[in-house]
Amino acid sequence: MLTDDKPWRPFVVLLATESELNGRAWRSVLESNGYAVIDADSPARILELAREQAPDVVVLDTTFSDRSGVDICRQLSGDPGFDLATPIVLIASHGTSRAQRLEAYGSGAWELCSPPLDGSALLLKLQVFLRAKQAVDRTRDTSLIDAATGLYNANGLRHRARELAAEASRHSEPLACIAFTPMRAERPEEELDTSLLFRVADRCRRLARGSDVMGRIGTREFALIAPATDAGGAVRMIDRIEEQLSAGSAVVSDGDSIRLRAGYCATPNFAEFALGPMDMLVRASAALHDSRGPRAHARLDGQDGPSSPNAS
Repeated sequence: MLTDDKPWRPFVVLLATESELNGRAWRSVLESNGYAVIDADSPARILELAREQAPDVVVLDTTFSDRSGVDICRQLSGDPGFDLATPIVLIASHGTSRAQRLEAYGSGAWELCSPPLDGSALLLKLQVFLRAKQAVDRTRDTSLIDAATGLYNANGLRHRARELAAEASRHSEPLACIAFTPMRAERPEEELDTSLLFRVADRCRRLARGSDVMGRIGTREFALIAPATDAGGAVRMIDRIEEQLSAGSAVVSDGDSIRLRAGYCATPNFAEFALGPMDMLVRASAALHDSRGPRAHARLDGQDGPSSPNAS
């Protein structure tokens, strides 16, 4: 086991198999070598736990009663809530052909193991995979860019927010923070697929002003920090971007258009404002999530103080 970089907890393996016997055998091997194991016995449970628990490794059978492991692997690899740096290991119950191995690797699997299974070899491979994941995690800790979208990540937003806030404070200028989620106009409860979501986010970035800073703050949530923008300007900016999205190419294939569910937080004079820009972004995000409608706002200014997020 690797312990130098993560001495405070064991690596977590999501172990997915419908066979109780295989599950007990692999759990014994993994736990005796220092891994913590989370069990999943169905495709739906695999996807749920992979998103919620963020395991360090996923180990799953190639065959389930209603779905193949390759299909599950492919869905995980395309899920924005799943970390692509997480190794996925498929375990076959019988011999595999070259075509099956190529299909497995093409779906995003890091390894395909077939009988006779060599537990010692698999454990050594897991250590190699986890070293690679640790290297990616360390890079992410210092990176300013979200790898999936090319937008700023939380670190990048924090860095740029300090710069914009300092400038706004020096000149006693307005500052606004906007949190938004793209959605279907007619079916807002239906999530956009990952590729369309990221295309819409990229188009939003292009439609924003050159002085604005945009980043990703959640699986399907994005943020804009807009200098020289008060509450009215924030609303106009949201409306303008949404109008351009509807008129442009970022339209769902069935003809449904795109809307933005948004929350914002703004002050007319940042020099007289008690909160920092990241606190404002937290308020904007809270307004977004608290609202039932497509618009939400948390109006903050230096004179009136903060108010509770309100739906609009």
